[in-house]
Parts: sequence; structure tokens; C-alpha cells
Amino acid sequence: MTNLARRLPPDALGLGLRPAHFSEIHGEMPDVGFFEIIAENFLGVAELPRVHLDRVAAGYPVVAHNISLNLLGTDPLDTRYLERLRWLIRRHGMPFATDHLAWTSSDGERHHDLLPVPCSASLVPWAAARVRQVQDALGVPFGIDARRVVATGIAPTINTGIAHKKPGIGQVGAGVVRAPLECFRQAVLAAAEALS
Repeated sequence: MTNLARRLPPDALGLGLRPAHFSEIHGEMPDVGFFEIIAENFLGVAELPRVHLDRVAAGYPVVAHNISLNLLGTDPLDTRYLERLRWLIRRHGMPFATDHLAWTSSDGERHHDLLPVPCSASLVPWAAARVRQVQDALGVPFGIDARRVVATGIAPTINTGIAHKKPGIGQVGAGVVRAPLECFRQAVLAAAEALS
């Protein structure tokens, strides 16, 4: 177990950690800069996933990616989930965490999908407040630094996926796209205005 957050160099190459990788990682220790986990896979009652994560985190930095924070939903953020996530982040010294700017539940019903919202500057204050609440709860940096995107002109690459409508079948489509820079410019201006 790691006690302190490990810093990642800006050019670190990481891979998504999946159960199929555990035996190779444990046996060969591949040359990888870090592993990204889907945090929800390690927060359930089953102990075995955390045992494997403990072993991986003993040799590599790990970062947490979430898929169910419901950042742009209207339901209150799940404080019990945030407490469990904070525990996992601290346990492994994760330097940051991420999630999708999407909504995943409504009226207490989880939809188990990343549901889109319009790209609109009017959502920035809502998103900023929710991200701030998550970051404060977790105690580590969270999400995309929109200022850096605007300053460098380098838009994030988004790995998209479409889940099958029946649980357990997995993805039926995927692709890679670049986020439009204009959304980030609008977000930075709206955030500056909201914070001034």
C-alpha cells in the first residue's frame, strides 16, 4: 500500500487496468508509467479485486477514473460513495481522479449509462460547483484543467463507447474523437466570470 500520492510525469504512458491483466502484471512487471482503474470495480464488497489492486499499486502509480458520479445530473452527489472513493484514493496514494461530464441518474434511479448534456456555457456554473464539491470531498485534483487546454490549444482525445442496451453484453461501438476547443474557451470564460 502507498501512503503518499505519487507524482506522474506529464509524458507518462498509462494503461487501463482490467482483471485480465492481473496475472501478467503480477508476474512480469511490464514497463508502464501508471494504471488507470475504473474505481467502481474496487469499491464493492468483494475483497479479491482490492487484493489485486494492492499488489499492482505496490509497484505502479494508480489513478482513479469513475463512471457514476453523476456530475451533470440534478440528484445530489452521493456522499457515501465519495467517502468510499476518498478511502480508495488515499489507500493507494492516487494523484488525481476523473469522471465524465454526463448525468447517470435521475430521481434516485441509476441508469448505468453516461447520458449526454448539451455543450452550453450555461452549464458551466453547475458543473464547476459539482466538480469543486467532488474535489473537496476527495482531497486530490479532479477532472480536466480547461485552462491548460485553452493555453496549449491541445484538445483532449475522447475515447467514446456505446454500451449495449442489455446489461453484461458490453460495448457495441467505440471511437476516438477530439473535443472542440471552443467548448473549453467558453468554459474558461464562464468560470472566470462566475468566480470574479
